[in-house]
Amino acid sequence: MRALGEDGASVAVLEEALARLPAEPPTLARATVLSSLANTLMRLGDDRGPEVGRTALAAARAVGARKQEANALLTMASSLSYLEDTAEGEAAVLEGLRLSLDDGDHQTALRGYVNLSDILESRGLHRRAADAARAGIELAERAGLSRSFGAFLTGNLVEPLIRLGDWVDAERLATQALDLGLSGVFAASLHELLGYLTAMCGRAQDAVAHAAGARRQLGESHEPQFTQALFYIEAEAARLRGDLAGASAQVAAGLADITAAWSARYAWPLIWLGARIDADAAVRARDRHEPVAAPVVTTAEQELEALGRMTSPATHAYRVMARAERARASGDQSGELWQGCVASWATAVDAWPLAYARYRLAEAHLAAEDRAAATGPLREALRAAESMGAVPLIEDVRALARRARLSLGDGAEEAPGGEPVPFGLTDREREVLALVAAGRSNGQIATALYISPKTASVHVSNILAKLGVSGRVEAAAVAHRLGLTGGV
Repeated sequence: MRALGEDGASVAVLEEALARLPAEPPTLARATVLSSLANTLMRLGDDRGPEVGRTALAAARAVGARKQEANALLTMASSLSYLEDTAEGEAAVLEGLRLSLDDGDHQTALRGYVNLSDILESRGLHRRAADAARAGIELAERAGLSRSFGAFLTGNLVEPLIRLGDWVDAERLATQALDLGLSGVFAASLHELLGYLTAMCGRAQDAVAHAAGARRQLGESHEPQFTQALFYIEAEAARLRGDLAGASAQVAAGLADITAAWSARYAWPLIWLGARIDADAAVRARDRHEPVAAPVVTTAEQELEALGRMTSPATHAYRVMARAERARASGDQSGELWQGCVASWATAVDAWPLAYARYRLAEAHLAAEDRAAATGPLREALRAAESMGAVPLIEDVRALARRARLSLGDGAEEAPGGEPVPFGLTDREREVLALVAAGRSNGQIATALYISPKTASVHVSNILAKLGVSGRVEAAAVAHRLGLTGGV
């Protein structure tokens, strides 16, 4: 989802031009310069955006310049939505859109549809955002502007479809639009959305290719609405490859320059992903008896809190989830925190983070040895992940269910029939043996399989007896030789 402004000169040049124009009597030239200045300030996330926007609106109305009035309303709407009052911002964009439609000003009206769909999406109103984008696409087709405004609005349609979990249609629409041979910001926005989709589907190579395509189209642009989203894709692709250090580096690069309040919408997902990577790295380090590294995300969150006043359901949910990940990094599997994440994402209506939060909630319940409480969230997480084709999350959910010996209700976790198990080992004993072969202690085995250390010890003793060996080293050797390690 993207807000679209007009091309403008630098703030300094516009302010100099404004200083040369008399304030009284009102003139069309002054109204035009004020509108351009307000737009530039909006794109920079400058606090003066709403005030200058109101001044531009008053100047345009004073001289009866309806085009400038509509543009001032659209610019003011975006500034208000990101910095002050989302309801007032929506009212302003609707008024600007009405004016431009009444006047048959297609260019301004299309800008209005872009900003309206963006404002609605930023508030988590995905279905209304999609409807606004569709209306804009229809107007772009009638006006012969499908390759510019129409393509941009396709991106503003694809994003709410992603949030709603309709990934098949989202990928189809974005791919079809790119096949038109788009360039510049229009192509970049679609590459970025496809990069996110392919990353969350586990197609890391495709995700990196889309991120690279977006960067080529953007050239020297450093707008956070694009660059931070691209760093997210590249970090997630590295995480999928198991390169946690590389993923952390991408997150840090994406959060290195937070200067505009409206970048909060794009920075918070990066902050959460950084916290998730930190937690994954901490779990890996504890498993390997290695020191836990310092977290990557340290000051970015404080900077955003100081800069940003825009709160949205998604921003709040990412904040909550980042806290839950930091607790996980410290070894605290807090069911209460993850329950808060589930509630927050249910409010924000974003299908993938909601499924992920339910997966972590189930994990927390299992850590507390509450198997009954874990089953429901885990099944819901699987159902949502499968509907989206989110392969990495599907695999995480199934792996957790296997370790905890929980039924997901679809039969997929049932062991197929086949060759007799050597030495008469049960399924659970094979799982324990695989962990013994990986060098895990009884305590670590207990944690991995959600059983007590005493039960793990009993399983190990039974395994040693069945294998006819005197210790864990010999048991590991037998397991490796006969391929009983299960890939651990």
